[in-house]
Amino acid sequence: MRTEAPKEFTRILSRLNDDGYVVVEAPHHYDDLKNLAGKLGRVSCETEVRVFGATDSYVRGASEIPLHNDNVFEVRYVGLYCVAQDPRSGATQIVDVSRLKSQLPAEVLWELSKIKIPISKPGFNFNSRPFEPLVLNVDDDTPFHYTPEFELNEPFRREHPAVRILFEEVGAIARDSTISIRLEAGQSLLFDNWRVLHARPRLSDNSIRHLKRFWIDSGIAYQTPDKDGGNNAFRA
Repeated sequence: MRTEAPKEFTRILSRLNDDGYVVVEAPHHYDDLKNLAGKLGRVSCETEVRVFGATDSYVRGASEIPLHNDNVFEVRYVGLYCVAQDPRSGATQIVDVSRLKSQLPAEVLWELSKIKIPISKPGFNFNSRPFEPLVLNVDDDTPFHYTPEFELNEPFRREHPAVRILFEEVGAIARDSTISIRLEAGQSLLFDNWRVLHARPRLSDNSIRHLKRFWIDSGIAYQTPDKDGGNNAFRA
C-alpha cells in the first residue's frame, strides 16, 4: 500500500499491519522517516546500501540479491530511504510469506529447527558470520530465517530436504505474488521483516543507486550463539 509523507503514524502502522509494507511516496527527508520509525521501536544498524566495487557484502555489491529477510530474530521492521536511484533498474522486490510457517508440515518445521545457518550481523565480517537456528520456535508465530544462500547453494538444499521444501514453497508464493517497488529519490519503503521477504535484481557495476537502510528491533530476547556452533552445510 502506498501513502503520503510520513505525517500520520496511525495510518502508516495500519498499512504495515494490513499489507506488511508501506511506501511513502511524497518526498521527505531521511530524518523524517527515522523519527516516524522510532515510534515502532528502537532504530539500529543504519547502513549505506550502494555499490562499492568488489566486495563480499550483499548490500555493497552489484550482484542480484535473492529473496531473504534481515537478521530476523533481532529485526522486526526494515526501513529503506532512497537517496539516488539507478535510471535503468534498482527496484526492490517483496513477497508476503506470512502464512508459510503455518502451512509447512510439522515434521518439516522440526527438521528446520535443527539446522543453523550463517547470519550477517554488525561486527562480523562475511566469512566469520555467527550461526543461528533457521527456525527459533516451531509452535508459535515467531519468524524463520531465510537467506539468499538457499537459492545460491543448491548442494545445501540437496543435503537438507526440509530446506528444499521451504525453498520450493517460497518460490511458489513468489511466482504468484511478487511486488516490485522502485523508489525515487526522497521516497521510502517500510516493511515487516517477519512477514515480507525482499530481493533486488542485479545492478550495473557503476550503478548510482543509493539507499539508506535501518533496522527496528524485534523485541525477541535471543542470544547469538558462537559462530562455530551448529549443523550447517555452508561451512567449508
